[in-house]
Amino acid sequence: MTTLVESRGQRVQKFCIKNVLPLGFFVVLVIALAWPAPGKAVAKPKVGDYRLVQTINVIVIFIISGLTLKTDDIKEALSKEGRWGYIYGVVAILGITGAVGFVAAEIPFDVDEFSYGLSVFCVVPTTLSSGVTLVMNAGGNDALALLLTVTTNLLGVVTVPFYVKGVVNAGEDASIDPVGLLVKLIISVLVPLVVGKVIREAVPGAKARVKRFKVRLSLTSSAMLIMVVWQTLSRAQDNLTSVAFTQILSVIASGIGLHLVYLSINYPICKYILKLKRREFKAVVLMSSQKTLPVSVTVIGFLGNVGQEGLMTIPCIVGHMSQLFMDAYIASRWANDDVAAVEDEAEGAKTNGVVSTI
Repeated sequence: MTTLVESRGQRVQKFCIKNVLPLGFFVVLVIALAWPAPGKAVAKPKVGDYRLVQTINVIVIFIISGLTLKTDDIKEALSKEGRWGYIYGVVAILGITGAVGFVAAEIPFDVDEFSYGLSVFCVVPTTLSSGVTLVMNAGGNDALALLLTVTTNLLGVVTVPFYVKGVVNAGEDASIDPVGLLVKLIISVLVPLVVGKVIREAVPGAKARVKRFKVRLSLTSSAMLIMVVWQTLSRAQDNLTSVAFTQILSVIASGIGLHLVYLSINYPICKYILKLKRREFKAVVLMSSQKTLPVSVTVIGFLGNVGQEGLMTIPCIVGHMSQLFMDAYIASRWANDDVAAVEDEAEGAKTNGVVSTI
């Protein structure tokens, strides 16, 4: 009986760890709508243009991202097989998929902030960790996925502010300063990322400790992102409760549609034009079709003069969850197909061996 209880407890624990972000977002959404006061109080302290607690949350996220970034397999990622996939991936993530933001900005939501939020989500780089994990689960080239993550998130600090300036048509009263946004992203994203990476490479024993506490670091990063979302949603509680449910459904449909558009662009190009090998194909298709939530939320945090931050965050969360669930299914299918192919090959070899003996 005790063993059965422990077994169930372990399954529940694994489920919670695996799905910490969707579970966390659901919990803070309920809390923010029912009791927004604590979230508003936590989000209130400011230092200049920076919300103190939210900025600390973001900095911790990117320090952890730097700590966990592995670069040992970079040469493998830039091999002959992965080179063209890498070049296309960078162009797709920062160029092709980003340009979809101009289309997203024209979606006629009743709430303007939904258009702004979806546009911002389009122009940010690829995911920081979940994408690489999904590529690994799919049996893809995780070194190439990692390289795309590092490259686009470093370059994205420069490209995103100017993209945002272009896609968010906020009018004269809410003009966006791309240079100012660039400086803020450097301080809150790039510097912490570099600091984390330097610690990983320069401090003796850092890599071993990061490996040892990998799950805890991942959970800490997720907790920081959940805290940012909690504060943002709490501050937007009045606006959120006034939004019609049909508008929320339209945002969900748009988030799913956006990811399908990205997949429909990247899949045929990687398969039929670039003709990438299977491992590289999986990495480039998945990474080029995803967008990072932490950078999206960070950028929106600096766009207070455009609209209500909480409302702009909703499409980013929906887009993130859509790509997470859809790509998890795709990765699982690809992995199962590979297993089936290996089994068929083994069965064929066994059959041929029997025939040759006869």
